[in-house]
Amino acid sequence: MERVSVFLVRKLSPTVCAKFTQSVTGYFNECSDVARVCYKLAGTRLLIADKDELPDGENVLLKRAENCPIKLLSKQQAIELTRLRACGVEVGVSVILQSSDHNILLTRRASHLKLFPGYWVPPGGHIDPPEQITAAGLRELQEEVGIQVNLSRCTVLTLGLWESVYPNQLDWGLPQRHHIVIYCLVRSSCNHTDLQEEINLCEKEVDACAWIKPNMARALVFGMEPKIQNLPPNIRICTVKQGKHKTEELPVSAFLPTKQDRGHITEVLSAGTTFGLQRWLEQLSP
Repeated sequence: MERVSVFLVRKLSPTVCAKFTQSVTGYFNECSDVARVCYKLAGTRLLIADKDELPDGENVLLKRAENCPIKLLSKQQAIELTRLRACGVEVGVSVILQSSDHNILLTRRASHLKLFPGYWVPPGGHIDPPEQITAAGLRELQEEVGIQVNLSRCTVLTLGLWESVYPNQLDWGLPQRHHIVIYCLVRSSCNHTDLQEEINLCEKEVDACAWIKPNMARALVFGMEPKIQNLPPNIRICTVKQGKHKTEELPVSAFLPTKQDRGHITEVLSAGTTFGLQRWLEQLSP
């Protein structure tokens, strides 16, 4: 099946497919890790242009990590990657599901996955054309955690675009995957207790999930000590093993930033998840 790829749009220039070795954020702002852009999905193309430059497009924030491996590639590394990776930049969608009582759902990616194993992330995945962005996100939500959201009972907002690269540290090896991830906020009219009753985790994709409150999200985003946000020492999570779901408790500290050694899986948030949480907290503020 053909995947959606990123195409770059500039005034007085032809529309071009983004190269695997090309930083999309850097294309629109060479001097920063943040750019204000306009985007829209057109078939199998995710068009990204400067702010206000796409008819019917949506203006959003695009961001990459400060230590983004694509940004830090040497010329020789870029040449080597060009030989190995003929594909461009792929597109993903990530759904931050917010309950009516202002909890959001995070999932822990299964440890056997090749991409970000063991990381805590919102549900999400690729867009399967001719799907639209929201439809793809809601499909992934249902496939991964079993929650079916009725569009008539929710509102959807784009939080921003994140330039995701894996491995996410250049000294862990040359990049193997390069995505633009669309972070969507889906506000449900149901509280998190009712939504939890629908949970049916897809063990091939995720092995746990947890509901996160705003004060927990602030601690994760800003690296605060749990006691500063008046957090309990543990957080309740739902796990699945061999098809059986179980409620467990995990130390809050397991979610906080930790140093990783190459090849060692720890329970952490991806930088993209941190970006999504920060954007969510910003829109919660009056």
